[in-house]
Amino acid sequence: MSENISAEDDAQLSRWAFGRASSPAEQARADLAAAELHRRAVVERERSGLAAERDAVAARTLAAERDERDEALNSDAESSWTDEELGRRRRMRVTGIVGVVSAVIALGAIVEVQRQPDSDPLAIFDRPATQLDQEWADRLSQDPALVVTAGPRVIEVRGNLDVIAARISTVPDGRSTPYDAYCLYLGLVLEGGGWSLSADCTYPDRFEEAGLSSTISASVEGDGFDNVVWGPIGAPRVERNVPNEVADDNRNLVEWMMQPNYIAQARANPLENVDEPERLLAGPKLANDVKVVAGEDLTVEVFLLAGAGERREPDLCIHVQHPAAEPATSCRDLSTAERNGLGLIMQIAGEPWIVSISDNGSVLADRSNASVTGEGL
Repeated sequence: MSENISAEDDAQLSRWAFGRASSPAEQARADLAAAELHRRAVVERERSGLAAERDAVAARTLAAERDERDEALNSDAESSWTDEELGRRRRMRVTGIVGVVSAVIALGAIVEVQRQPDSDPLAIFDRPATQLDQEWADRLSQDPALVVTAGPRVIEVRGNLDVIAARISTVPDGRSTPYDAYCLYLGLVLEGGGWSLSADCTYPDRFEEAGLSSTISASVEGDGFDNVVWGPIGAPRVERNVPNEVADDNRNLVEWMMQPNYIAQARANPLENVDEPERLLAGPKLANDVKVVAGEDLTVEVFLLAGAGERREPDLCIHVQHPAAEPATSCRDLSTAERNGLGLIMQIAGEPWIVSISDNGSVLADRSNASVTGEGL
């Protein structure tokens, strides 16, 4: 039986991790729960190493040659990519080549550029699937919330623990959108054929800027930890015995939406509150907690829509329902929502309430002096 522990709260994970295990399966789950607790405490490490001297002309020349060669070799493989995804992929290739050129120029040996590994972080999906890749694809297909749009590809094997890279659809019908999540999974194969998953995911803009990092386990080589790092330059790789650095991870609502389980599956029609489902890029995702207002539960969900008309920037929307109120929806352009937050004012049982959602998916509800129903904040 499969078990995705990523959606469990810290209290439950702690009970599994530190409680008494009476069977090998429970011990395996305890180990995975401990790893998940640590992952939540470890933030993405700041990316550095691109501060070397840059030669823009050489970088552009190499990038152009690389793109022409890739387009000739991979035209069939890339036919399924959208124009926006192809643009992202080429930008990441150029970024990678600039970084490699900078390091090589500092050594005075530009010819070494041609010998460097592929800097494209998505090149891992170009290789044929192995038997182990297919086994994980079959396991993931058992969960209707995990529709894989690229991969999966296993990048590290440690006994019965596999580290897996994949891209996952973030909409209920499983189609691919520009906001497919980049995910690193820790997959544990249990005795008897069961398996468990722990995941860390991010959205494309964040991946292109900072990449994705997840802790595998404590290192056997020292006091640090072994982390898997993917992007923004290069294939997924394991960094061993890395110090435990705790800092601000700068997460926002979009990052929260990327974490499993992101789809509002409790309803028969998860899109019933989305007025223009053809614009849906991610979500809807239900809030982590439930607030009681006027003796009844608030239902709050968030979703991301493609920009309408000439606007390219997406809209981030909040939808709120309460038995004693008319349902209300408010949308803001993504940059404004990330900067100022997302919420609305609605009349509940004859009183105005401000309802908003925090960056970690928690619901905030307070009485308001306003008198406008359903007004966005």
